[in-house]
Amino acid sequence: MLPTMLITLPMNILMKKTFKMKRPKSYYGIVKGSSMFEGSFPSFHSQFSAGEATTFILGIALFSSERIRFVATLFAIVIAGVLSVLIAISRVAIGMHHIADAIGGFLLGVLIGFCVVYGIAKLWETIPILWHLSIIATFVAFVFILSDRQRRLRA
Repeated sequence: MLPTMLITLPMNILMKKTFKMKRPKSYYGIVKGSSMFEGSFPSFHSQFSAGEATTFILGIALFSSERIRFVATLFAIVIAGVLSVLIAISRVAIGMHHIADAIGGFLLGVLIGFCVVYGIAKLWETIPILWHLSIIATFVAFVFILSDRQRRLRA
């Protein structure tokens, strides 16, 4: 699930910077100021929850024992899948996103989850542990640089 997380944040920031969609009017009464998450499309919460849920569900379906695979996958869908859908709905219900933002984020998260499980997970297993640490360190540095840049812009 770590590779899903490492891909989700930069992808979301890139999409927000590319599309530059405005949030619903109700949002501006709640939050003031700008951040790296200022754009509306796609919803980060929807994207992150759907990506992690997809990775979790596919991981259970592919790697659990055959005796319990069906039941384990069903429980994973009910718990992670339903929770992910509820998170997407809540983003629209509280007025932080338009419905297209939540749906777009959800679909992008599912796509990232599939790509991670079927592509990157195979590659991740072949990379030495030191590369894992350097990839994680690069991601953390990326987040800190972006947050520092946003702090400087506000000052």
